[in-house]
Amino acid sequence: MRRAVVLLVLFVAAISIAQADFLWWKTRDPVRDIGKSVGHRLTDEEAEIARFGMTFYCVKFGYIADGASLDDAYRRMTDDEYAFSVKQSGKLCTNGAAKGVLKLGKVGEKILKAIIVTAEDAAKAAGEYIDRKAESYDKRK
Repeated sequence: MRRAVVLLVLFVAAISIAQADFLWWKTRDPVRDIGKSVGHRLTDEEAEIARFGMTFYCVKFGYIADGASLDDAYRRMTDDEYAFSVKQSGKLCTNGAAKGVLKLGKVGEKILKAIIVTAEDAAKAAGEYIDRKAESYDKRK
């Protein structure tokens, strides 16, 4: 009987490690995941930029509140939100301009934050513009 229980516990542990997502416990490593999305292991500089991007999206989606840690925020994100955040942060961390501003220290961090917010706002504005023009086209038909 003990042997069966031990084997069952080992089996469950092996499955949870293999799937990396067992019940409530999700292992999400943004730097690793972003590295996979861009096709190479991130440098220290790229990893720092990736963390800025992921933090922005955690705030944007409302997961950093009341002193919650980033790890908790990553776990609470839906799969779609996390995938979107990884994709966008991957674009940011491979951007030459973002790498350049990070070298400016604290001022660079502020500029990097501004770049992230500006890119997000521009994407939203472009989407709204396209929707308005498509609607206008449909009305003219």
